[in-house]
Amino acid sequence: MIIIQWESLERRCSITLVLPDGTKKEVEILSVIKENYYGLTDRVGADFVYYTSAEIFKEWVSPEFLMTYACDVEDDKEGEFNQFLKNYTETVEPLMNYESKEFWSGEYEGMIGLVILAGGLLTIVIAVIGILNFINSILTGIVTRQKEFAIMQAIGMTRKQLIRMLILEGMYYAVFTIGASFVIGCIFSLPILLILGAMVPWLAYSTIGIVRVTTAP
Repeated sequence: MIIIQWESLERRCSITLVLPDGTKKEVEILSVIKENYYGLTDRVGADFVYYTSAEIFKEWVSPEFLMTYACDVEDDKEGEFNQFLKNYTETVEPLMNYESKEFWSGEYEGMIGLVILAGGLLTIVIAVIGILNFINSILTGIVTRQKEFAIMQAIGMTRKQLIRMLILEGMYYAVFTIGASFVIGCIFSLPILLILGAMVPWLAYSTIGIVRVTTAP
């Protein structure tokens, strides 16, 4: 038997399992591994997960509980096998549900699109608020510095030079704000993405050229 993610059992050679009918079976532990079993199931979790041989499983569990079948097909035969299962579940066994890898890939792609849409709209709203706040700060600064501008013009600064100075000040503020936002965003986004990657089984984080988040069904 191979047990998943039970570190407390690493030093034990065997365990006793209680079957649904109340009988007890002592089994040998071959290995304790850490694996993301979520992607190998029909998305039904369990507190205690283990692998065993098909013979032992059939001996322990009634065939009535064999409700899920996973099919591993070669890549070049996936299309043909998908069509076979689709026809089988529609004509021979209409009560049987069939989900292919392409189905879940489409589901994940749809979810990615929804997240991108929601994130994009939220980003646009925040960007508009930031731009309006920046413009308001610049205009407020101009209004409150009227006496300063008057003194500068009195000692020889022309209107053209004054406008140029205000434009340069605005550019400096914009560059500093963008740079600071980028640095702070990178510092905080990396830990958040790594935490999400550890919590969500199908989320992976990678940095190749640019930062990107992908999902893997």
